Amino acid sequence: MLNQSARGGIQRPVLDAPRRVLVVANRAPFCHDRGADDGIIVKQTASGLVTALQPLLASYHGTWVAHGSGSADTLVVDGRDGLDVDSDTGAYRLRYVWLSEKEHRGYYYGFANEGLWPLCHSVGVSPVFRERDFRMYRKANERFAAAAAAESATAPPIVLVQDYHFALAPRAIRHRVPESTIASFWHIPWPCPRRFAECRWARELLDGLLGSAIVGFQTNADCRNFLRTVALLLDSEVNLATRTVAYRGHSTIVRAYPVGVDWNSEVVRNTPPPETCREQVCRDLQLPPTVRLAIGIDRLDYTKGINEKFLAVERLLETNPELRGRFVFLQVAEPSRDSLPAYRATRAQLVETSHRVNGRFGTSSYEPIRLLEAHHSPAEV
Repeated sequence: MLNQSARGGIQRPVLDAPRRVLVVANRAPFCHDRGADDGIIVKQTASGLVTALQPLLASYHGTWVAHGSGSADTLVVDGRDGLDVDSDTGAYRLRYVWLSEKEHRGYYYGFANEGLWPLCHSVGVSPVFRERDFRMYRKANERFAAAAAAESATAPPIVLVQDYHFALAPRAIRHRVPESTIASFWHIPWPCPRRFAECRWARELLDGLLGSAIVGFQTNADCRNFLRTVALLLDSEVNLATRTVAYRGHSTIVRAYPVGVDWNSEVVRNTPPPETCREQVCRDLQLPPTVRLAIGIDRLDYTKGINEKFLAVERLLETNPELRGRFVFLQVAEPSRDSLPAYRATRAQLVETSHRVNGRFGTSSYEPIRLLEAHHSPAEV
C-alpha cells in the first residue's frame, strides 16, 4: 500500500543509551598475507567504505565484522576468530567470517557483483542471476549475521550493515538479536521498481532489508525508488511523506545519508604542500615540471567512466592542439574483480583506448594518457 500523506504513530529508534556498535561489511580494513620466509604482511584495504567508517568505529571502540580474505588471517586471530586493533583514532575489534572459495565466488563475485551491481547501475552490462549464487549469498548473509550476534555481548547492539552484499543480513540479525538497532546502508544506486523486480529474489531481498530500523541511501531519488519498489512488491504500508514502511509489525525509516570521508585525517594532515607533491609526481613519472596535469583515481570498474575520460582527453587534444605535449591525464585504476568477464572487457577497452590516443597524439617522449593499474596507499594518493 502506498500512502502519500503524513501519518503519526511511527517513532524513531532511541540511540542515547550506551550500546555496542558493530559494522558488518564484506571487506576488512586490512588483511594479513603470507610473505617470504614465512613472514606475515599486513595490507591496507583500498575501499572508500573503510576510509569512511574505520574512524567512526574506532572512536566507539566497536567491532568490525568482515570476510577473512587474507592468506594469513587465520594465523593472527584469537579463539573467537578476531583480534584487537589499535588505530590512530582509537581501538576496536576485528572479527573475521570464514567462507570457502566456492561460497565466496557465489556470494560475492556471482550474486552480488554479476547480479546486483549491474542491476542497480544500469550502465549497459546485463545482470546475471544464478540459483547457486543466491544460495551462497543467503548462506554468507546468515554466517555474517551469526558472527554479529556472537559479538553483540550482553546489551543489544547498534549494527551498521553495509551495502548490497548483505540485503538478507538485517532480518537474520533481528531474528537472533531482536532488541538490536539495525541500520542498513545501500551505497550504490537503487533502480526503478520494474528494474529491481527483474531479480527473481527481489521480494526476499526487500524483506531482509526491512528487518532494519533505518535503511539509508546516497540520494533522495534512491529513497523514492526503494519506497516505490516496496509498495509494488510487498504487502506493506509505504508512506512517501514520512518515508517510512510498516511491514510485518515493524516500522522502517528510509533516509538519504550521503557517505563522506574524514578529510581531517592523519594522512591528510601529514601530506606535504601541493607544490611538493607535484614535484614528486613529475619526478616519479618523468614528466616536465611545467606539465598541465589532471588526475583520476578509481577502481577499475565499468561504472566509473574511465574510458569516457580517455575519450574526453582525445577530444580535448583534437580541439586544443596547443596542449599536445603539455597536458597529461594520469589515471590510477585499482585492479578489481578481474575474474569477471565484464571487468576483463573493461580493462581491455581502457588499454586499447589509451594506446590509440597515445599513438595519435604522443611522441617517443610524451604520452597524454598514463594508466597506472596498481594499488596505492592513502598516503600515496
